[in-house]
Amino acid sequence: MHVKNPVLAAVPTREANNEHVRQALAGQEITTVHELDNGDMIQAMVPGARRRPPVPAAIVVAITCPAPRGATAQYQPGFQEYKPAPPAQEPRSRAIYILLFLLMTLIIVFSATWFGLYLARGITEPIQMLAEGTREVAAGDLVRRPTSP
Repeated sequence: MHVKNPVLAAVPTREANNEHVRQALAGQEITTVHELDNGDMIQAMVPGARRRPPVPAAIVVAITCPAPRGATAQYQPGFQEYKPAPPAQEPRSRAIYILLFLLMTLIIVFSATWFGLYLARGITEPIQMLAEGTREVAAGDLVRRPTSP
């Protein structure tokens, strides 16, 4: 079966693509670009859906791009600007993330140590005062009272 958009009347889709259809039936995925007077036609061919029993089939889809191919040159700088970073820069960003996590770990360890020492001092000072008062009572000083910190 062959269905064709009237816009593509000038493109010989049935005759020119027989070899591509054979390749798609063999299991290959094919993409082609045809220049038209009013733009480009991008055509993709993929093997058809698997059935039981297997039926050889190929799906061909085409879409037209109204802008002529030369017009894409004006968009190229913007595309290059927003293109993902090359793989060479990935280790650098990974190192930055590792350093950031190390810094956060050090801050958390320092804060936990300081908080632990603060709590320990709050517990040990009253116990030291109680031990000092016990020594004074044992020494016979029954008048003196321990002072609060």
